[in-house]
Amino acid sequence: MNYKYNEPLVSVIISSYNHEKYIFDCLQGLFNQDYSNFEVIIRDDGSKDRTPGLIHEFITDKNKTHNIPTSVEFGQNVGMMNSANLLLKKANGYIIMFCASDDEYLPGRIKKTVEAHKKYADFDLIACNAQVVSENGELIRPSFYNINNEGINKNEDVLKFKDLTTKGAVSLALGGFGLSFKKSLIEPIGFQFPDKLLFEDGYLSFLAAIQNGALILKEPLIKYRRSVNSMSRVDTTLDRINVIKQERRFLQMFLSLEEAKLSYLKNNLPVNGIIQMNRKRAIRYIEQKITIVRIKISICDSKVELKNWVSLLFQILIGPKSRYPLQILILGLRRKGIENLLISEYKKRSLIL
Repeated sequence: MNYKYNEPLVSVIISSYNHEKYIFDCLQGLFNQDYSNFEVIIRDDGSKDRTPGLIHEFITDKNKTHNIPTSVEFGQNVGMMNSANLLLKKANGYIIMFCASDDEYLPGRIKKTVEAHKKYADFDLIACNAQVVSENGELIRPSFYNINNEGINKNEDVLKFKDLTTKGAVSLALGGFGLSFKKSLIEPIGFQFPDKLLFEDGYLSFLAAIQNGALILKEPLIKYRRSVNSMSRVDTTLDRINVIKQERRFLQMFLSLEEAKLSYLKNNLPVNGIIQMNRKRAIRYIEQKITIVRIKISICDSKVELKNWVSLLFQILIGPKSRYPLQILILGLRRKGIENLLISEYKKRSLIL
């Protein structure tokens, strides 16, 4: 388990890309942690700015005063998920943490998270809360999660997600900025993310929810930056046409996630008892979501693909019944209705991201 003085080894992995403005603060927050048994694995994904030079300068300087095992690679641009897979191959830790190169660990981030992993050892994945800051580091919100309105576990320092319903388990999505997980969580997928997956947090949340569960630490332990280069950034100044174009980009990301979930379940990989009893229902629910996403993408592309509508109608008849698929089906009679729904969903996401 790689324990040192009862401290499990933690692998902190960073894939950087064009973050010269933020990389120093990112690394400074990491190397100032008060936890001794962790390694840092960095890969620059072909940055075109000064990020590689700043990483080299910082690490060279810190290696003189710190005894933290550090691996640095400067590679060609292969994309976020391919870069993450290359980093995972080098990770030796019992616990793995991602650190975005434009975010910043607050004091105690690693130590408090490890203590939570010890206290709640039954859970595979632990997410921490975050302070949301602007590109210039100004505080936007003191808490990313709307914890005060959760209405559950108010007297605890965590929010737990365990033994969820089928729908809840396959839909859980925790903020990627604060995820930490046991390396064993990704063992069923060969310690590598699926090839076509475009972002990791929803998939890790899914893996945890269908196995041993996840939880959120209510305390903010990281500064999460709303960066102009963020994949999840929502631009509220766009006009209707460009909102539709932007929404298509999000839909492609979500499609890759749902297809990865479907592949996991269809390949009969490990799940908890509740999901095992309802595996077919979970598969049908995800298939329904995939069809809806494909319908939305076709609307964004100004196309009408009848096969998707027929597929959705069939899935509603034989699969899980919920209001949203019916709403999509009804709105399909009116193309403008789905466009309005896409714009509404885009604006709602702006309040979160």
